[in-house]
Amino acid sequence: MAYPDGVTYLHDDSGASESFLGRVDRKGFSVRSATIIIQNLIWKASTKPMPPYDDDDTALRKWAFHNKPYDVVLNIIGVNDGEVVGQKQVKSRKSHLFDIKFGKTFGEVDMLFFQLSIPSFDHFFDFYEMLEPGQIWCGEFCGGAIVERISLDDPAPVPLPASLPLLGGALLFLGRRCIPAAGSAGVAALWRKAGSRAEFSSRA
Repeated sequence: MAYPDGVTYLHDDSGASESFLGRVDRKGFSVRSATIIIQNLIWKASTKPMPPYDDDDTALRKWAFHNKPYDVVLNIIGVNDGEVVGQKQVKSRKSHLFDIKFGKTFGEVDMLFFQLSIPSFDHFFDFYEMLEPGQIWCGEFCGGAIVERISLDDPAPVPLPASLPLLGGALLFLGRRCIPAAGSAGVAALWRKAGSRAEFSSRA
């Protein structure tokens, strides 16, 4: 689900609870950091009897917004070649902004999934008439998560073993006829494996 200015917004109240990020060309990428806003609008009323109305409803609002009993959770899952390679969780019992750093497990992914986990309760726009002592409730919605900014890179190149360039040079110098048959099969297998990965990352 796309929102203006590239923001991804997951929330209840008929909003999207899951979304994903991937390159159009299906190639891999590296996730460095993200700014995520957690919104938690789940409240629990006090277990004491509802106070009487007053001029500014100070006592009534203090009673209705007694505490926040549940976390709003955003799960971030990195997938590469169909397998989960990294997981991160952001959660808060209040509305809060997080600057998240991602580790090596998110260094090469081809899909990034966002999954919002949040309990849902009755929505009260005017709780004065309906709320019961100890009741858990939400206002307009129960909460959400905004992926406000995310920093991505191409994956870092995998360093080759020190002996591999030397071996490649020796094979080039000796010529194709000097490569044993078993060695040719091994090289072909490596190329087939690399080709299948390349095909996976580029196909629609």
